[in-house]
Amino acid sequence: MSANKTTRRPSAVEHADITVETESTMQFGLLPSEQVYGGVHFLTGGTRLREAIAIKHAMHQFPLTLEFHTMANGKERFLSGVPVTIRAPTGQVAFRILSAGPFLLARLRPGQYEVIAEYHGQVQTQKVEIRANGGDHLVFEWGIAEAF
Repeated sequence: MSANKTTRRPSAVEHADITVETESTMQFGLLPSEQVYGGVHFLTGGTRLREAIAIKHAMHQFPLTLEFHTMANGKERFLSGVPVTIRAPTGQVAFRILSAGPFLLARLRPGQYEVIAEYHGQVQTQKVEIRANGGDHLVFEWGIAEAF
């Protein structure tokens, strides 16, 4: 006597609940906690895969996202410990932090800013305009030949 096994597929509603739970867990359970510097709320991290995925899902909630990586010996390597300074057009420092991973998400007020990041003595500067209704994503990439 053979037993017939049937596989039950989740309904669309059950699948939606799983998706919502997964997104919620990724966004809230694995995101680094928000911190504050000079009135600017931010989070930084992404050194572990799950945390990086959670940060990528949260990027749209922040007016500014920064990403740091290098190309070393033909391989992309994400960076942490990158000193970052964000200046207002007046030259006043609005934000200064050492990144805890390859991503930095900041809640800056609308306006124009200059973002300065440094890696191995190489400084990069990018200008950005933060708008009230959108976000901007800046990528800082250094091409440094290193032996890893």
